[in-house]
Amino acid sequence: MAANAAAAPTGKRARKTNHFSNEMRALGLVFDLSKFDEGVGFINHTPERRLELLEKIISILKSNELSPKEAESLKGRVQWFESFLFAWTANRAIHRLGKRALMKGGRQGRKLDAELRTSLEFLQHRVEHGAPLQLTATAERSILIFTAGAFDEVTGIGSIGGVLLDHDGTALSYFSERVPDLLMGLPRRGYIVMYIGNEASRMALV
Repeated sequence: MAANAAAAPTGKRARKTNHFSNEMRALGLVFDLSKFDEGVGFINHTPERRLELLEKIISILKSNELSPKEAESLKGRVQWFESFLFAWTANRAIHRLGKRALMKGGRQGRKLDAELRTSLEFLQHRVEHGAPLQLTATAERSILIFTAGAFDEVTGIGSIGGVLLDHDGTALSYFSERVPDLLMGLPRRGYIVMYIGNEASRMALV
């Protein structure tokens, strides 16, 4: 009797215990582990988060208006969404939202131009049909590139260079170049901003 009485509460708690699930939700994301034993995982957005963003984009397209303040808010939401789903794919459309966010003007400046409408239609399609981010345990061959710069105060010469290594750390090649005198002759006071990478430069300037 004593043993049964002691075991009874444990049995009741056991019946309330939820079964383990292949999915976990956090921060509006769904972590799908259904194929984890195969070395594959997926990160997707919850249906609620996807629908909320989709309805917002559709409402903007229907109204044919987007204020700078709304554009700034939408850009942040799309960037969060894009970072887990699209990688670099949606950058051009997001950049167009950023241009509208910086725009100044009255009511006329709220109307959608052809470029902005195209960007919103692209984002609408991606939010609605974008595939989840897939994570795998596959290890690809890696190449490492270490870069650095130097400046000789005596001669006033600047240089840049890099070393190319394989995945085992074996040096394969290197490069070294002198910084053009035109750049070295720029005023020392202030800041010099350098964009590294074709895509970063294009998205910042175009």
